[in-house]
Amino acid sequence: LVNSVSQSSQVSLKEALIEKRSKLGESQTLQQFSRDADEIENWIAEKLQMAMDESYKDPANIQSKHKKHQAFEAELAANADRIQAVLAIGQQLNQGVLAL
Repeated sequence: LVNSVSQSSQVSLKEALIEKRSKLGESQTLQQFSRDADEIENWIAEKLQMAMDESYKDPANIQSKHKKHQAFEAELAANADRIQAVLAIGQQLNQGVLAL
């Protein structure tokens, strides 16, 4: 009888640990998503501020402005996959595919 109770307690404890580990993993996924989304949001805000700059109306330093624009396009292309990945994770979290 004592052995049976001990085994039952071990099974219950193991199940509780598995559940806790699962919830911890889900929490880590949400925290990582939140950090990634904040980082992308800050990057976009920075780029929007640059895009709103009215200095484009001044014809001085056209070559420099063109280089900045090319650098922006390259940076945008380099970040496209990361942005899409964060969007996909956000949609999965929203739909409950990645349960919380």
